[in-house]
Amino acid sequence: MRTRVVIDPEVWPSVAAHLAETRAALEELLIALERRTTPDLVHDARAALRRAAVAEALIGTAPAPSVGRHGASPLTRLANQLASVRDLDVAATILPARPDLAAERTKRAERLPELARAARVCLPGPTSTPDTRRVVDLEALVRSWQRRARRAAQRPGMDELHALRRSARRLRLASELLAPIAPATSVRLRRRALALTTHLGRAHDLQIAALLLERSTRSTARLLARRATKLARGWQPLAVRTSTELDGWLCALSSRNSAPTILASTLVSGGADDTLLDVEP
Repeated sequence: MRTRVVIDPEVWPSVAAHLAETRAALEELLIALERRTTPDLVHDARAALRRAAVAEALIGTAPAPSVGRHGASPLTRLANQLASVRDLDVAATILPARPDLAAERTKRAERLPELARAARVCLPGPTSTPDTRRVVDLEALVRSWQRRARRAAQRPGMDELHALRRSARRLRLASELLAPIAPATSVRLRRRALALTTHLGRAHDLQIAALLLERSTRSTARLLARRATKLARGWQPLAVRTSTELDGWLCALSSRNSAPTILASTLVSGGADDTLLDVEP
C-alpha cells in the first residue's frame, strides 16, 4: 500500500486540533507529576508521552527536544524513569504481599518530579497551520511493523514480542492522528492494534513480575513465566488482523496519491530504518 499521505489544508485543522490536545494533555500531566506520583498518573503520563512522540515523528513540525548531558532528551529520561516505576506498580498489583516492591517503587519515584519539570521546559511549541498540502511519510512506521512482526514470528521471545507490541501501539496512535482523512479504516486499525497490544501487554506484565521475583522466589517466578509464555502464544492471529487493517488504512489514506506502494501484510524484508522517536526502553 502507499505510504505517503497528503493532508490537505481543509483537513489540517482537524489534525492540528488533535496535536494541540495531545500537547496540552501532556503538559497538564507533567505539571501534576511534579506534585504527586500515583500509579494512575504514572500510567497516564507514559501514554501521553508516547502519543506526543508518535505525533511529532509523523508530522515533524516542531524542533526536536534538546539533548541533555547524558545523551538523552529530558523527555526520554522521564519516559525511562516512568517505565521503571510502572514495572514496579504492575508487579505490586500481581504480588501484593511484597512490601519490598513498594519500598523500591518509592525510591524510584523520587526523581519523577524533577524529571517532569525538566521535560516540561523542553516541550515543542504549538504546531503551525501549513499554507500548502502537507505530506506525511508512513514508511518508517509501516517498515517497523513489518520488521518486528517478522522477527516475532521467527523468534517469539519476550523481547521480540514486546517490540512488536510497541510497534502496534504506534500504529494505533497514528490511526488516531490521521483519522480525519480515513475515519472508517482508522477505527478498524485502531481496534485491531489495541487488541494485540492488550494481549501482549498482559504477557509482558507477568514476565516483568517474574523477573522481579527471580532472585527470591524462584518457584513463583517460574509459574508466572510459564503463564506468560502460554498467554503470548495467541498473538499471531491478532497480528495478522492488524496487518490486514493496516493495508486498508493505508489505501484509504493515500487514495489520491500515486506513490509506489508496499503491502504491510506481506511482511516484506528490508526497508527504511525505524525513525520514530522511542521513549520507552
